[in-house]
Amino acid sequence: KRAVFEYVKRCFEVLDSMNVNDEVYHYVSETLKWMDVAKCGNKADRKRWIKAGYNLKVHNLGSASIYKEYESDEKVYTLIKTHGLIGQHIQGEVNLKNSQDLVGLFPSPLLKEILIVLNNAF
Repeated sequence: KRAVFEYVKRCFEVLDSMNVNDEVYHYVSETLKWMDVAKCGNKADRKRWIKAGYNLKVHNLGSASIYKEYESDEKVYTLIKTHGLIGQHIQGEVNLKNSQDLVGLFPSPLLKEILIVLNNAF
């Protein structure tokens, strides 16, 4: 749990040093806050998440489910759910169709900038 906290803290330090506009910062920072939450939680939290059917073994899916329990921004939800898939596709690990939910989520230039920051900076 501490390692996840330290990782997220370092990601925010990198993000804060980048020259990105407010909208990119908002979506990237919200995604960073939530994208690894399924790796954390105390024993009671994890038990409740499992009982709720959240997939904690595939942390991006579990984290997206947990996010949706507390927040309602569909764009952030989708970014959490798909985080890492672009990089995994580039490495030949997953099919690009797994990222289909990203299509049309944002205007193309904005989506490109968000994905570049999420997939290259962290």
